[in-house]
Amino acid sequence: MAIVQQLEEAIELAKAQGILVRTECLDETPGGLCRVGDKQYIYLDLADSPAEQLQIVSAALASLNGQSDQRTDRTGSNRQAA
Repeated sequence: MAIVQQLEEAIELAKAQGILVRTECLDETPGGLCRVGDKQYIYLDLADSPAEQLQIVSAALASLNGQSDQRTDRTGSNRQAA
């Protein structure tokens, strides 16, 4: 399956779980999962490749499903999930 198709499916899965997915120019800010009030968002950087965006969405979904206690940002470094 092509990366773009995998990304589209991962985004649809996130949306089905009530997560809002935003794709924006984030400059130096890494994308990832965040909570604002009672809403959850996954932010994706327009400058990232589809493969990098897929990694961010997958890591966010895994952290929500208890499969991981760390997230990987677009630089490839790990950070603790909140």
